[in-house]
Amino acid sequence: RAGPTEMRLAKSELMQRYSGAIYRYLIAILRDEHAADEVFQEFALQLVKGGFHGATPQAGRFRDYVKISLLRLISRYRRAVGQRERVLEALPELECDAGLEEAFDEQFNNSCRDELMSRAWDRLKRFERESGQGYFTVLDFRARHPELSSDGAAAELSRPGRLGREISSAAVRKLLQRARVKFAELLIDEVQLSLDDVSDEQLELRLIELKIHRWCEPALRRRGV
Repeated sequence: RAGPTEMRLAKSELMQRYSGAIYRYLIAILRDEHAADEVFQEFALQLVKGGFHGATPQAGRFRDYVKISLLRLISRYRRAVGQRERVLEALPELECDAGLEEAFDEQFNNSCRDELMSRAWDRLKRFERESGQGYFTVLDFRARHPELSSDGAAAELSRPGRLGREISSAAVRKLLQRARVKFAELLIDEVQLSLDDVSDEQLELRLIELKIHRWCEPALRRRGV
């Protein structure tokens, strides 16, 4: 049985894993930053006070605790503000039914995906700074300008302030291919860090749940998954 110190460390780890996704979810559902801050702070307070006794990384049920807790806290918040907050008027009634749970799972997975991808982008940017390889620059540029041909992308990326050198269309395609694989590897790393069970089966299942499995397939093949 884990002692008080181990439990505090476990809860801190859980908050590091999920805090970004939880906050993104609250913003998406409540559509109000003040409301999201209030509910998030109450959630964090409950966690610190032991409201999730037994919710350790090893238990593998923290997401269930998150679901139950957030639904209750949002419901409590709505009851407290009544109809005074116009932004909440269009929210559905928070009743414990299957439809609500399905809606929660989808929205929370969307929030998790956004958070994990944001972390992967940050890591790709850091990798570019440390390695000098323009993976972030070329992938970010392609994401912002999907309509450009390889020739057009090469011309733009050769401008001062981009890659810092002239680059051919063939080199752009090659660099973009490598950048996509690197981004997928970093994204897989982030997903693994969010999991309790890091087996290949659970990793693939989570990638499917997050709807990013297709993007990660080349990197998974490189890992032999």
